[in-house]
Amino acid sequence: MKRILMIALCCALCSTTIARAQEGEAQGPPGPPDEIKEMAFLVGTWDAKSMMRMDPEADFVPFDGVVEYSYIAGGACLQMIFTASMNGMPFNGVGHTTFNRETGEWMDTWTDDMSGSMSVYTGTKKDGKMVLMGEDHFQGTSVLTRLTTTFDSDTSFKWQMEHSYDEGESWVVQMVSDYTKK
Repeated sequence: MKRILMIALCCALCSTTIARAQEGEAQGPPGPPDEIKEMAFLVGTWDAKSMMRMDPEADFVPFDGVVEYSYIAGGACLQMIFTASMNGMPFNGVGHTTFNRETGEWMDTWTDDMSGSMSVYTGTKKDGKMVLMGEDHFQGTSVLTRLTTTFDSDTSFKWQMEHSYDEGESWVVQMVSDYTKK
């Protein structure tokens, strides 16, 4: 049964690709998008000085982390491995960033051992700033999340996560990080 399902899935994927090619849809050249190649300066090890709060009314808790960026999937995706300790507890996360040629948007996923879920964000990069948005669940509530990364140089950048509990009318800073390349 599994073999039949796999064959059916492969046939469906192949027929979609052939149909798109016959319709003349632009798929872009094979290989990593040029846009992701522009992010090569991130590859390597970074120190992260961060502050996070678990509640919009709470004080920020400072913590330090180490981040390792590397290309995966033949250079089509940047993987971020985040390792830290917050309030004496380990905090580990994995992020993936790529540029979607089909939509012309940046895409990012994030999962960590605190939330145990996977978040997906999409957005733009312009003038040294990347702004991504997505929906998250925070303390039992669905929230709109905005991630803003400001690239100061090839050796430092700032990152900020904000939540909106009113569909983007107002924003609350939830976490900030300053990254410095080692």
